[in-house]
Amino acid sequence: MTHPLRVFELDFEANIDIVRHCVKYQKRLIFPSTSEIYGMSDGVLDEENELAGVRSSQQAALDYAASKQLLDRVIYAYGVRDNLDYTLFRPFNFIGPNLDNVEEPKEGSSRVFTQFLSNVLFKRPIKLVDGGQQKRSFTYIDDAVEALLTILENKDECASKAHLQHRQP
Repeated sequence: MTHPLRVFELDFEANIDIVRHCVKYQKRLIFPSTSEIYGMSDGVLDEENELAGVRSSQQAALDYAASKQLLDRVIYAYGVRDNLDYTLFRPFNFIGPNLDNVEEPKEGSSRVFTQFLSNVLFKRPIKLVDGGQQKRSFTYIDDAVEALLTILENKDECASKAHLQHRQP
């Protein structure tokens, strides 16, 4: 949070070289984006036709989201112009064993389930984002691993963006 340019340097500048190498050497790119690009959306976002209005009360979260969103768009543009084969995915809110330490959760970096369980176990108040109004989806870690393996395997190019864009409904 104290070094916003470092966020941009790590999340955009360091990755753009990787993207350009994938274009140059015609390699498939698998890029983990983030749900943070959706910002504080109240509705359903049409990823093909609109960008999220990223807004946050935390500047570092805003810088992170904007850097990731920009890289998503650059990857897409290389796909259009240079036929880059890519897969964007947004891993977040994993739940399951051994992801965090319930005994010593790190405020702000441990997963929400870990924080809740730790607070219950140690009889501390449960902190709710937005007074409990925030909605979240959760992915069990085994399902996340299976999804990533499916993306990596890419059978019949099922996870390739170029393939998905040209499929008939």
